[in-house]
Amino acid sequence: MNALSLFDGMRCGAYCLQQAGIKVNKYYASEINNYAMQVANNNFPMAINLGDINNWRKWPIDWSSINFVMAGFPCQAWSFSGEQNGLDDPRGALVLVLIDIFEHVKSLNPDVKFFFENVFMKAKYETFINELFGVKPHKIESNQIAPVDRKRNYWTNIEFEPIKPVKLSFGDIREWDAADNFYYSEAAFNWLSNHAKRKGKDLKVFTNSGKMQMLEATMYKKYSSQRFFGVLDHKGIRYPTVLECERCHGLPDGYTKSVSNTQAYEMIGNGWECRTVTHIFRGLKSRND
Repeated sequence: MNALSLFDGMRCGAYCLQQAGIKVNKYYASEINNYAMQVANNNFPMAINLGDINNWRKWPIDWSSINFVMAGFPCQAWSFSGEQNGLDDPRGALVLVLIDIFEHVKSLNPDVKFFFENVFMKAKYETFINELFGVKPHKIESNQIAPVDRKRNYWTNIEFEPIKPVKLSFGDIREWDAADNFYYSEAAFNWLSNHAKRKGKDLKVFTNSGKMQMLEATMYKKYSSQRFFGVLDHKGIRYPTVLECERCHGLPDGYTKSVSNTQAYEMIGNGWECRTVTHIFRGLKSRND
């Protein structure tokens, strides 16, 4: 298989293909974030880095050899938590570049497999994206097989088996000996409590049972106007560690160790829940064999 990964991020695509047992001949990757590329190249250095997606017409690729295209295209313009400006947001407009590339590959290889991921969004935006890709998305809540909530749309022509739920809670992956700097000070916790009260929010405290709430790119903030939760253990209440976030999304321990915690939190929050994507990618197995 020759794979093309657009908005490659920290190379979750390569990891999920590996976990699914899919053999890859060439892995082309388009990404411009230096921190994401550092993590990506640290874990999967075999990739052929292409750079900015806007320069795709200059890429040195045998386009006819590409038989799998994947992308987690930027979500900020579509997400309910963002300003929802769609194509009026430069990040949102990048989906049009993605579709140009996809159509070019399809013109040379009509049987190309594809996999595109993004957040739940307004119906009008989803309809627009559906028309671009030519399929409706699979709407999957990853907490069926992961210790974290993660609802996502997956547009794909890969045929895969329904997900069989497994019992996996936050307590199964949590870290018990977190460093002291992860804990809220008394003043910080009081601020969180009062802020939650002002906003009419429940201050969630995670222990062992249940699922961790959806990870976000702002997880690096010890507390903020969007933070209404903490993790309880024998030393106090803290925020999730990088290791816990990696485990929540099905990544190997230490996958993001080559960058700072701030950068690690951001890219994990923007990344894929890898158990779910691996399950979908297993549908490529018969084709690859």
